[in-house]
Amino acid sequence: MGEAEAKLPLSVSGLHFLNSLVPGWEKRIIGKQDTRIVNVPVTTLDALIAKYGMPDFIKVDVEGYELKVLSGLSKTAKYLSFEFHTAELEVAIACVNRLEGCRFNYCLGEARKFVLPGWVEEEEICSLLRSMPRDWQQVGDIFAARKLP
Repeated sequence: MGEAEAKLPLSVSGLHFLNSLVPGWEKRIIGKQDTRIVNVPVTTLDALIAKYGMPDFIKVDVEGYELKVLSGLSKTAKYLSFEFHTAELEVAIACVNRLEGCRFNYCLGEARKFVLPGWVEEEEICSLLRSMPRDWQQVGDIFAARKLP
């Protein structure tokens, strides 16, 4: 998935969480780069929605490429989640800003329990993100719930 249909270079590593369309992703995470490059076709979420219909839930976990994927989405599903790294909180904030008309909550690490007791507005989740320590070892998932009319 991406912001436009294209053929892009994917860095492929022996560790799945290091495979990414972000150049140098592996080096950013573990400090070295030992990948091979494979050109892959990329499409948009909008194109998939046009073909298959709007899902109730979209999960985006693309190792640093989340903002590009969300840039290829013009309408938000009822629920959506995307992975974030606390070392790159500005990317997470940009992703939240793309999801207008939503409320948010988040999980840290592999725990599948919301940190917040309830859903919060964009400004509050962005403030919470800005207050987090930056650490490549800390990841989480931000969940967005579209506000109903």
